Amino acid sequence: MNCARLTGLLLLASLSLAMSPAFADPAERFANARSLMHDGQLDAALAAIDTLRADYPDDVDYAFARAQVLIRLGRKGEAADELDTAIAMAPDYEDVWRTRYNLLTSQDDDTEVEAFRLRAARQFPAANWWRASGAASSPAWMLLVGAGADSLSNDLPGWDNQFIEAHYEYSDTARYMGRVSRDARNSIGDVTVGLAGEWQLRPWFTGASVAVTADPEFQASTGFELHAGRSFGEGWTATVRYRHRDYDNATIGTVVTGIEKYLSDFRIAYTLGASRLHGASNFANHVVSGNWFYREDSSVGVSLSGGREAEAIGGGRVVETDVRGMSLTGRHRLNERLGLHWWLGIHEQGDLYRRRFVGMAVSVKF
Repeated sequence: MNCARLTGLLLLASLSLAMSPAFADPAERFANARSLMHDGQLDAALAAIDTLRADYPDDVDYAFARAQVLIRLGRKGEAADELDTAIAMAPDYEDVWRTRYNLLTSQDDDTEVEAFRLRAARQFPAANWWRASGAASSPAWMLLVGAGADSLSNDLPGWDNQFIEAHYEYSDTARYMGRVSRDARNSIGDVTVGLAGEWQLRPWFTGASVAVTADPEFQASTGFELHAGRSFGEGWTATVRYRHRDYDNATIGTVVTGIEKYLSDFRIAYTLGASRLHGASNFANHVVSGNWFYREDSSVGVSLSGGREAEAIGGGRVVETDVRGMSLTGRHRLNERLGLHWWLGIHEQGDLYRRRFVGMAVSVKF
């Protein structure tokens, strides 16, 4: 075989390999697979996408397309596994989440649907596709009853508190709350009555609250709060709130800005609070918190705080001190109606005292 003939054979072999589907441009291969899918040639489309998945295992579009073909073939279990893989690859790919949700709702597993809906709500809070149908016409009541106790250092007497709250939720666009609480220090109890509301104007939300204490010994006589926030997609939310408290001899105004991010079953958040003790000074504090949502309506969280705060010490007097603290919280859905809530932590109020606190509440849905 002469050199020219050998060269020609090598060129023909190279051209044949280049024209082979396995060596074609992946975009062309993917377009061909999708064309087969649209033409109803599902087995051929699956075979073509399988080769792409093998060659490019980290490409989420190929995983998503393979799941879509499997759904049309009726192989829903395999499709679910592929969609879960795609979600792990690209947690912000909303079309994949929507397809997984639609697949779940077709399988009549209410528990799994609700768990996935909770995950989707944290990841895409401004979206509507994960919302339960008919929710807009299903008002719901919840009653929350709880109590807590605080132990103080420096031989100071402990505190305690009790409260009851009634929550009313009409659809997913409006929530209202009424609260009555009693806080006791040195055997003296202040009773506070409060009202609050929050409204969803997606992607925005806003709310307001007001509280009044009759003949207070250490609580604010009146207070109100306004807040607003916006969801930006991909699990991001920003908030700003203003809180105002009136004591007999002092007034405190606080502006708090916050940013939070949901990552799968986790939430992380940071808030910066800037306060002014009128007639005195300005001061700030910081809070970093995280939560793990281990199942529907159930989570545990941790919070770290530091900076400066104002503390009412009785007789209408308010002082500013350095603070730092840590707290743990839990919320556990026991069944469709009952929930258990708890909290505990430690808080250092400058040189005044170190406060250890614990509390528990039970919620009942109607």
